[in-house]
Amino acid sequence: MAINYLSSINLNKNEIIQARIENVPGTTGITGVTGQIIYDANPAGGLKVHDGTDWKTVGKYDNLNLTVLQGTNNASLRLMEDTTVLDSAIFQATIGGGISIGASGSTININHADTSSVSNSDNSNGVVLQDITFDTFGHVQTIGTTDLDSRYVSTITSGDGIAVTGGATNSATVAVNYAAVSDNLIHSATTASAPSGGNPYTPYILIAESNPGVPNGAVNKIQLQNIPLSDFGDADADIDMGGNKILDVANPTSAQDAATKSYVDNAIVGSLSYEGGYDASVAPPTGTGVKQGYVYAVTASGNGAGFFAITLRPGDMIIAKQNNPTTEAHWTEIQSNVDYATAGSTVTAKVGLSSFNSEDFTVSQGGFVSGKDATASTPGLARVTAAGGLEVDTVNGGNFVISLDESTGGNPLSKSVELDGAASNITSTTNGGVTVFALAITSGFFGSNVVPKDLIVQVQETSSGNVVFTDIEKSATTLNIRFNGSITAGDYTALLMRAN
Repeated sequence: MAINYLSSINLNKNEIIQARIENVPGTTGITGVTGQIIYDANPAGGLKVHDGTDWKTVGKYDNLNLTVLQGTNNASLRLMEDTTVLDSAIFQATIGGGISIGASGSTININHADTSSVSNSDNSNGVVLQDITFDTFGHVQTIGTTDLDSRYVSTITSGDGIAVTGGATNSATVAVNYAAVSDNLIHSATTASAPSGGNPYTPYILIAESNPGVPNGAVNKIQLQNIPLSDFGDADADIDMGGNKILDVANPTSAQDAATKSYVDNAIVGSLSYEGGYDASVAPPTGTGVKQGYVYAVTASGNGAGFFAITLRPGDMIIAKQNNPTTEAHWTEIQSNVDYATAGSTVTAKVGLSSFNSEDFTVSQGGFVSGKDATASTPGLARVTAAGGLEVDTVNGGNFVISLDESTGGNPLSKSVELDGAASNITSTTNGGVTVFALAITSGFFGSNVVPKDLIVQVQETSSGNVVFTDIEKSATTLNIRFNGSITAGDYTALLMRAN
């Protein structure tokens, strides 16, 4: 079988002698990459290169020519090798569309007939463009016009008022009499003429007022904004304000009077009002909407994101001492339980309640606490015994540092490492089309006093064990294994062997 290379080969400008390009019986089903070369052994095949999308023939044709061919309402431009047509382009005309195509010798002629018919249009008397028609090729065929004079206001006359006469046959003429006197009101708006067959109408509302000293039948005009609500009768149904406010209201004096906001705010000052729960992991509520006497029940532990000096627990309460509280001094904290104990020195540790996780501790009926022993799958108390080529280097704060004991043969001669990037000392990165697995060669990974240059490295497929060839780079403490393209974690395994 072929040797499998997974990274580029640099020949440093040396020759490849007696090399042979891969022969294939056709390119069907062969997936290529940009720049890949193959030889199609079929008679019409030849040397081909992949352009990233398809296989392209390289350097086969040496007797090319262009010819033209007359068809029915079309002509063809053909690329040929001798008498073989390699490709063609067809110039097609629509029958009866004013365009004809002909071919003669090596020339293609495209003829276009003038099918437009347009006359001049004079718009000096209100004539404007209305309709424009085109043929199937976008040529202007006709342009229609219309006279719009009769569709606009035709006359405006002066005098006591303004007469507006519509131009349509059945429209009415309305005379508006505006007198520029001190009241600045429209005194009349009457129909001067009615539509054909219609009756005169009055397009306004009159408001009349009678009082002593005014003759019977006389009309006084009054603006709506000058009529007080007190002049109307009592309401006999609910009044909907449509979301608007009633402004400048006096404070109530009897039980059934409407109450103002100021009256209500002053009435509740000093009394407690429960306003719901408070998550103490965030700052307490503030703003003008928070009033003195507002009470909040703590639902989640916290110190208000640093707002309070103490930690509040569920069941505690906070009470606002004033309107719009902004500092801790503006609140009263009421704790309903004993706080939890905290770790620290004899000076800083806080005495309080403590609890024990049953997964790690046992508590007897007498309150005695014992730690559980660790197992292979659960944490707990454990004792470390160095054996089998291991040694305990140091113990600090309960942390054991374990290494291989070279004196007892603990330094391995070889190691198999799956390239999956899961181990703490193996990282995987893909950049610029190259995937790199970096192996940190430490004493905990491959024994003491071993550096990358001391290792023989072989890479193979994890599933089959077949050896593959790829780029291997060694630095002072790191072994880099490079692959072209994206590599699935775990597909390959590195075999590491000590050279000394």
